[in-house]
Amino acid sequence: MIIDADEDLPARWISIRNACLPSILDIPEEISETGLIHVTKNGIKFGIWIMPDNQMRGMLESFLAYMIRDESETIWQYAQEVAQEAKTKGASFKDSYLDKAKIYTWLAWQEEPVRQLHQAIKYEILNPQHPKVQTFLTWFKNLYNL
Repeated sequence: MIIDADEDLPARWISIRNACLPSILDIPEEISETGLIHVTKNGIKFGIWIMPDNQMRGMLESFLAYMIRDESETIWQYAQEVAQEAKTKGASFKDSYLDKAKIYTWLAWQEEPVRQLHQAIKYEILNPQHPKVQTFLTWFKNLYNL
């Protein structure tokens, strides 16, 4: 299970934990920064990752911002400022979608603007090897025995 933390990670975890408790009696009270992988008595693996990093508020787009290449940092900083300024000037996106506005603004300014997030990785605009992404990749590989 991969789910967004959105605005309140502790509340999100409590909700997930409560839903899992009938089946996973030993589910921890807090999610680890490395995610959760639980193996049932009959060998079934069940994993939980809360975007972006099991530690803070955010969503998939917050996680993808970790993959912005270092050489793009200046324009990324500016895209964040512009998205925030657009909100103050009446842009109608929800406050909770600010991270989405930031990443899509930045993506629109690339040599080849992309409309879908997976294309940013496919076209190597984002760097999936960035160190901030490695904990997620390790969790994913361990969950699926890759």
